[in-house]
Amino acid sequence: MSAVADARRLEARVRRALGLGRAEALTWTPLAGAHASARVFRVRSGAGSWIVKRSTGARAFTQERAAYRRWCPALRARLAGSGVTTPRLLAALDDDRVLLLSDEPGARPQRAREPDALAWDHMAGAFLRALHGLPADDDDPLPLVSAAAQRLEAALRRAEPALDRGSRAALRRRYGQPDALAGTPRTPCHRDFGPHNWLVSEGPGDPARRLVVLDFEHARPDAWASDLVKLACGRWRRRPAGAEAFGRGYGRAVYRQRGQLDPALAWFVALHGVATVAWAHAHRDREYLERGLDAVELALA
Repeated sequence: MSAVADARRLEARVRRALGLGRAEALTWTPLAGAHASARVFRVRSGAGSWIVKRSTGARAFTQERAAYRRWCPALRARLAGSGVTTPRLLAALDDDRVLLLSDEPGARPQRAREPDALAWDHMAGAFLRALHGLPADDDDPLPLVSAAAQRLEAALRRAEPALDRGSRAALRRRYGQPDALAGTPRTPCHRDFGPHNWLVSEGPGDPARRLVVLDFEHARPDAWASDLVKLACGRWRRRPAGAEAFGRGYGRAVYRQRGQLDPALAWFVALHGVATVAWAHAHRDREYLERGLDAVELALA
């Protein structure tokens, strides 16, 4: 099927799912920052606007559809009145790996004033507290500690051409046996959590302040600390007070005394750093290589 024919067929299916007639004019706008694993559009008509997300991979589509069906309704119920929410799943077109989602107001947080920035961190903590408190269907036959050890070792092998021998040895000594994860259950996790997947309504003291969490294509049960990695490696390094605000929303501190990361979070920072180095080397991406090396440095500090 040609690309033009496929686009026409998809538009017809979207119209039917949304209850729109053929005479209803639609405009399709690609959204900036669209994922490599998905194409995302805002579709508008005189009746409203919606988000159409088409995944290129079966696993990403399946995981995101499951999260929107099982976890997000429960999250919206738990977080009602808090200003924290998620988009609503309107329809899933399984044959096309397409999700039709509510178009939520807001924008990515950009250089927010300090009170606003801390408010988003606090709300992010409240979101993850609710998410991690949901029941998890952990059907992974491999215990978390064993799986974690395998993940780190595999990442270290992939990163070998770009990560010096001393760093690899230090990472294996400190994190090769993930004792910090012993006794940690798998809980529902977003696994790509950070401001790049938030929409916020800004304004100091705004009673309508909202935080909308997007993009659940990586979502599956994992250790709680896997959801804090990108905050610890980015936002909180620039603004440590954000970690304290997050902790108040989450219900537990993420740093120990003197700025030390929680041991479970430190382990995931190490994994994130090594995996990012490996990915950046394979894709010849200098910016991501620097990010990965920075995370490795944080893990070994």
